[in-house]
Amino acid sequence: MALPLAKSGIATVATFVFIFAWNELLLALFLTTREAKTFPVVISSFSTVTKTYWELISAATIIQILPPVIFTIFMQRHIVSGLTMGAVKN
Repeated sequence: MALPLAKSGIATVATFVFIFAWNELLLALFLTTREAKTFPVVISSFSTVTKTYWELISAATIIQILPPVIFTIFMQRHIVSGLTMGAVKN
């Protein structure tokens, strides 16, 4: 009975949790090894002491932001309904 009312809030929280977990860098930087790296760690490795590979960073960043953007587009209807559900009309 309460689940239909909470559906929009759950969708909003799921979207934010996905975005924050997808972009986690520090925890992955300290806990991953050479064999298993997350995408933010790989992007940070494109900057070395002698050179920064901006073209690789730019291309990888575009690839990195695609899944959260697509997920947010699909969840947008639920997020907007959750934001406007508590609004009061006068």
